[in-house]
Amino acid sequence: MISVDNCVIIMNNICYFHVKDGVLMIAEYINENYMTFMILFSLIAAMIVNKDVEIPASKLFITGITMLIVISLNDLLYLYQQEMFARPDMRSTALTIRTWGDTISFILRPVLIMIEIFMVVPEQKLRKLCAVPAILNGLVFSTAVFGSKTAFWIDSQNSFIGGPMHFTIYMTQIVYIMLLLVFSVINFKQSNRGKSIMLITMFLQAVFVAIREYLYISPSFTNAVTALCMLDYYIYLATIERQTISDSLLQKELDLTKSELMVLRNQIQPHFIYNVLSMIRSLTRTDTEKAVQAINNFSKYLKTHIKAIQNEDMIPFEEELKNVRVYVDLAQTDYPGEIELVCDFEETDFTIPALSLEPIVENAIQHGISRRGGKITITTRRSDGTMTISISDNGTAKKDITPKFTERLGVGLENTRRRLAVQCGGHMETQLTESGCTVTISIPCARRDNDEDTGSR
Repeated sequence: MISVDNCVIIMNNICYFHVKDGVLMIAEYINENYMTFMILFSLIAAMIVNKDVEIPASKLFITGITMLIVISLNDLLYLYQQEMFARPDMRSTALTIRTWGDTISFILRPVLIMIEIFMVVPEQKLRKLCAVPAILNGLVFSTAVFGSKTAFWIDSQNSFIGGPMHFTIYMTQIVYIMLLLVFSVINFKQSNRGKSIMLITMFLQAVFVAIREYLYISPSFTNAVTALCMLDYYIYLATIERQTISDSLLQKELDLTKSELMVLRNQIQPHFIYNVLSMIRSLTRTDTEKAVQAINNFSKYLKTHIKAIQNEDMIPFEEELKNVRVYVDLAQTDYPGEIELVCDFEETDFTIPALSLEPIVENAIQHGISRRGGKITITTRRSDGTMTISISDNGTAKKDITPKFTERLGVGLENTRRRLAVQCGGHMETQLTESGCTVTISIPCARRDNDEDTGSR
């Protein structure tokens, strides 16, 4: 063991080395270990960048980084020990330092592999079982600092001599290598290919470390490989965690969108039915024949319309147009003036949210054409990946527009505007001119495939 006197001797003899020799020794150490430190700095930077994300086993990564730094500094201690051994009066102290340094290395390297296993094994019981080989290995090699030759010793020529229990480190590493292989196979069978690939990488790294321990070569390169495996696995975990957060937020957004659409549809259904029933009630008092006709039209409307009200998907434009025509027939029954529906379609082979046109036509009839009669024109145009649908009427002149009218028009179309935005990313604009009102809907093109058309029919 290092006594107090030896510590004093070490401190007194630090000044023995020239500054130039010290700089060269540190330069050699940095040259040997710069790759390890660069990778560790990258890992630390990745942890700082992802500090807002709860990465599993983040404390284990910090522990692993600390151990790698200690092992790397142990290499610097070895260089210093070589310089001390060159002095006859300090050989005894140098041999003691070498014993301590090798003991730390033999204890910590299997612990590093154990930590990697802890990173992929969340169960506490399995972790405790996996810790047993590293604990036994640590107990065996710690005997060297007490002068025992059970694990190893350093002879008078500064050479490493393995003891009868030196094989413990190899057995420990073999156990951990097999565990990594087993966990890799388990994850592969569970279709967790990404994690399986990372475990195979750790498995190969553990094999490399075991070979290095057996041949006792390239310690700095081994440190770099271990650090790289930790960095790769951390990036993998961070990517998975961020993807999970993104999927969770997307699912919440979809749930909110569906809830909003459901509320909007529920607003449409009672509003429209109330208007039609009020119209039929009025007709029963004034014109029973028209009332019967209105009931027939309303029955036809409900047959095709209730399905559209409950439809969460986009529907063919032709289907929405049928709903518009039935509504116009209903309105024509109530209003004495003639309502002319003009269609100018460049294309009809696309989809649209259910009940996108009917509320606009309803507004045009109620607030535009009213009882004077008039013309409603519906046009479709495709341009630059966007389908534009225009619904215009000639019933309301710009001079007749009042703030109250504008407010009623805005409230009536707000529901449609919101559903277009939520359901298909479309938008709607309203323009009031001298000759009437024009509502323009723009939606991303969604041409229907022939197979979908056939299946829907």
